[in-house]
Amino acid sequence: MVNSTTLDTFLITNGIVLILGKKRVNSGDLATLFSRLPKSIKSNETNLVEAAGHPDRSFRLKLVTLQQVINVEANNDTFNILRDIPVEAINIAVTKYKQGKLNDLSVLGNQTMCVSIEDNLNHQDLDLKGIQ
Repeated sequence: MVNSTTLDTFLITNGIVLILGKKRVNSGDLATLFSRLPKSIKSNETNLVEAAGHPDRSFRLKLVTLQQVINVEANNDTFNILRDIPVEAINIAVTKYKQGKLNDLSVLGNQTMCVSIEDNLNHQDLDLKGIQ
C-alpha cells in the first residue's frame, strides 16, 4: 500500500495528482509466480485487449508484460497474486522466462528493490479525499 510517507513528491495540477519518485519495496515471490497464475481459457488476443483496457495502471502494466510469455486473464485471482509484486519485478521475471532461466527467480525474489511510485500505484491504494 502506498501512503503519504512513501511518496517522495506529488504535484496537483488541474485536479490531477502526479506522483513522482521512487520507493524501496520487496520484489515479491518470483520463484513461484508463473505456477501461481491461473490458466486462461480465453485467447491470448482477448486477454491482451482486456489487459490493455484495464483501469488500474499498475495492474495493466503487469498484465501486458506477462502477456509476452504467458496467457493470463485480468481477473481478481490474477490481481491478488500480482498486487504486491512491483512492475519492475514482473519485467525481470519475464526476461528470465524468455532466457529460459527461471531458476534465477528463486534468488531474485523477495529482494529489496527501488521502483517507480507511479508505475506501482494501485488506484485503490490512494485516498485523495482530503486533497484539493
